[in-house]
Amino acid sequence: MSTADRKAMSASSRDASTGSQCARLNIAHVQSAVGRDTLVQRYSPDPLAALMKLYDAVQGIRESESRGLKNTPFLESALGKAYLASLWLAEEYGIALRPAYRRAGLRPSITDMEDRNLQQTQSGKPRSRLESAADIEVLAQQIARLVGHFEIGLDEPDDSEGLADLLTAFHRHLLLLAAIGDVDLPSLIRDQCRNQPGGGASLSRRGWLSPQQARSVRQFAPVISGTHCPFAPAAQLWGLDPSPNESIDDLARRLGNELARLVRVSSREALDGLVVAFPAHRFGSTVETAGVTLQRLLARLLLADPLEPRSWEHESIRDRSWRFRFNGEDFFVPIFAPFYPPNHPRFTYSARETAFVLFQPNVSFHRHLGASKITRAVIRTQFADGLQEYEDRGYHLEAHRFLPGLSGQAVDWFDTPSPFPAASEMPIQSGDGTR
Repeated sequence: MSTADRKAMSASSRDASTGSQCARLNIAHVQSAVGRDTLVQRYSPDPLAALMKLYDAVQGIRESESRGLKNTPFLESALGKAYLASLWLAEEYGIALRPAYRRAGLRPSITDMEDRNLQQTQSGKPRSRLESAADIEVLAQQIARLVGHFEIGLDEPDDSEGLADLLTAFHRHLLLLAAIGDVDLPSLIRDQCRNQPGGGASLSRRGWLSPQQARSVRQFAPVISGTHCPFAPAAQLWGLDPSPNESIDDLARRLGNELARLVRVSSREALDGLVVAFPAHRFGSTVETAGVTLQRLLARLLLADPLEPRSWEHESIRDRSWRFRFNGEDFFVPIFAPFYPPNHPRFTYSARETAFVLFQPNVSFHRHLGASKITRAVIRTQFADGLQEYEDRGYHLEAHRFLPGLSGQAVDWFDTPSPFPAASEMPIQSGDGTR
């Protein structure tokens, strides 16, 4: 069946499913469908598994073309799997592809992109199927090198392209090969969005959720929606969820791995931070208990710093130039808690039972405000309340901005002894899941 025939047959089904976001095949809608499937099914592939699926599909494409196979169903399957695996990679890192499409001069409509590719193959000198397959393989290699850097710390690639731009180019070449090979890739994508056989479940592994789908991110949503900061609605956050009966020390070990990963990814992608949610009644009921939680967490992270492990006692926190630094990146680490009053910038709005620690890398500040002529000091003044504008209270120390008092006064939380014994060994959640 030709591409034109397939499109004619799919037109009626498209009309019958106008309620489906995938029917329009806008890249943002397709990504939204993948995200919804992740939440509903409670699983998604980890990034290395998705990468292996992508690379396996690309090798299938390359083999079919190098051997001159004219098996269209085989090519359809390989193209569909490669496209879906690329969407899982974007989902894992919280990457929105629509801005990258715009940067590349592409419309967000996948169907429009394929139509233009068809026109290109019918005019001028189109690329051969073998040349297009080779282009796809080169892009897959670039994607693999970047994901290897993100996940296991391989040397950072020399080129400056981020994963969003590489995936956009990958999509363009997949659709170009589909046009040359008479494959209706948009219809395949639509079927996968509807969770038909060969869709998301075939790539999934139970027990894994992408960081942007973490419960902590969803719990933090009232703070994002309630703040007056103009950058907050577009913030791309990861989350890390404490496990039942996990101590702060154990959580800090996992958090260290995720922060190291965040540093590698945020150097290329538009990520704004990582949030951890704690039960407020145990770890954030007062300024004092929140201070103990923050001090214990940061102290353990310093010991686990991949580049410069060190003790909390050796940190020059009372030096005005001090910043919390982990894996070579400065972080601003504000606490949000329900003990703050509604007029306080750290108020948690409807999240009345949860305290939050937000790790915001310095690169996020520069990405949002880097185009304007604003000094580093002014940037920190505008963001120091963590995603909410504030009036400068004249704090002399960076650490005072992490955990301000109820009336905005400076709090020496970093010198406060623990108000309860063995704080680091207390479970973060009770065994029955109470928060």
